[in-house]
Amino acid sequence: MHELEDLIYNIRIEYRKTAASVSQDSLLKSIDAVTNFLADLREHLNDFAPIHRLPPELLSLIFSTQLPRHHKNIFDSDRNSVNVYHHAHGWNALFARICRRWRAAALDTPEPWAYISAPPDSNQFRIHMERSQAHQLSLSIGTHIPDLEKVLRSVGLRLCRLDVAITTRPVEAIKPSSILQIDAPQLRCATFMCAREKFSSDTGGRSGPEVEWVELFGQPSCSLRALALALATNWLPSNTFADLTHLLLSCNPHLAVTSHSGLLALLCNTPRLEFLHIIHLWYHASDVNRSGVRMVALNRLRSLVVDTCTRISLLSFYARLTIPAHTLITLVEIVVGTAASAVPLLDESSPVTCLEINIDGSKLQVIAKSALRDFLLQWRSGGIEGMQTGPPLHRLLSLSAVTSLKVSFGSGHGLYVIDDLVPHLSQVSEVAIYHCYIGGTRYDESPYDTPAVFFDDLGRDGACPALSLLTVYLRLSTAELIEEDPVLYGVSEMLRARALSSASLPRVVVQPHARDPFTTQELEHIREWFTGYTAELELREAAIQVRPDPSEPAKRWMSDGAERYWHLYDRAKPEYLGPHGGDSSERWIAS
Repeated sequence: MHELEDLIYNIRIEYRKTAASVSQDSLLKSIDAVTNFLADLREHLNDFAPIHRLPPELLSLIFSTQLPRHHKNIFDSDRNSVNVYHHAHGWNALFARICRRWRAAALDTPEPWAYISAPPDSNQFRIHMERSQAHQLSLSIGTHIPDLEKVLRSVGLRLCRLDVAITTRPVEAIKPSSILQIDAPQLRCATFMCAREKFSSDTGGRSGPEVEWVELFGQPSCSLRALALALATNWLPSNTFADLTHLLLSCNPHLAVTSHSGLLALLCNTPRLEFLHIIHLWYHASDVNRSGVRMVALNRLRSLVVDTCTRISLLSFYARLTIPAHTLITLVEIVVGTAASAVPLLDESSPVTCLEINIDGSKLQVIAKSALRDFLLQWRSGGIEGMQTGPPLHRLLSLSAVTSLKVSFGSGHGLYVIDDLVPHLSQVSEVAIYHCYIGGTRYDESPYDTPAVFFDDLGRDGACPALSLLTVYLRLSTAELIEEDPVLYGVSEMLRARALSSASLPRVVVQPHARDPFTTQELEHIREWFTGYTAELELREAAIQVRPDPSEPAKRWMSDGAERYWHLYDRAKPEYLGPHGGDSSERWIAS
């Protein structure tokens, strides 16, 4: 191969020496001949590369498998653009620029060309249609396209996925009956969404017209397997979705006043639903006692995600559902409030026995497990403000049966959402505390300091009468600051208070929460702080693993198959905020 490269180089040198004595026409012809010769020679050289030993069919398969799956990100409540398949086009262009053989294979591989977001009257749209051959199409399109229904009819027989962005106003004028009366027998996934600015402009107040039922694709029974709706309109599909497994619905005030005949009726038409995700749930508390409002049995449901709603809406809606045991339930940004209500708690059929609370900066994560239910509750800075009006957890979950509690204090101590938690833990026997101390003063004496509130409550007379084991995992910064550590101080004060009230803890275990073990000086300090306040003090020198190996994928709360049709937005699959390398329940799986 090196000899051929040398030959090309020598040909160029000799050609330059003789070019001056040749006429212009002959020179141009010679240049073309030499250029073609060199191109053919390079192509021949490329044939020796290992990748070119693969047959064209296998090369096409590689192109298809390496195509970035950005089309799975179609449903995103914050997305404004409808051009979501441009990454696929970029990969096609990249493959086509490598060499002639790769270009031929890229142009002849239909799958990468089957994701189309170009305007129907453009040359790019025509190219994608031709090069996708007979492959099923995924089309992203906006309602501003002229003759939209005609365009959809022309591709309907090949459609397997359709993403429609409402890009015209008013949005109330856009109905599937006007644009989706097409024959699409292979369609399996459809999303309808308003662009963000149109959604916020057109939703208006909470009052609105009665839900309007429309028939998708002109047939009572629909073969869709995945459906996503984020509309500022008052219509919902009336079809029976016999095969639907994925439903994502972003509610709006137009559906709020008739939620008893809207959302529940839609769910009754989805007997095989496995993944249900609701954003901005609006549901009236009065609907719980409304006559004629039926229960909805989702017997195949595997995952329920509710993002952004009030406690009253959540409990009112949840009370109307019958779902299988061990269905994963994720609640994001639930505003709890202080209003009393007779609505039953989320876990009334199976009280929580294990509770884990993780605080990381402005994020709060609660993992609650019972014999039948696994809950994940997560708040961030925006939702936490709404919770600060009152203690949240016992208004959502019954805590009297909790026997095991884990609390992880991260670097942020500004959250006091676990205030008034301890009085509800009458059966807890084991408490584990994880803390990573960054430095600074001992701790803030204000009632808004989370460790201070928690330890003060735990040290009160009569608090957690069944508590027999306290395990503290510490990460100390330096020996000079050990006396200022907020957890050491808080735990020692709590132990002293319990000892004075004749409720001293039988056993306390202290272990490093870092890669390095405790030093001799640190062990002496810890022993001084705790001796005399507990019957048994165990100091472990070995450190635990704080975080998993960085090379391992992040742990996320989700069920296998949840992203089969679209890539769930990050808030629907929160990362585990706990201090150790993963949850032992097997509910946290690699995404």
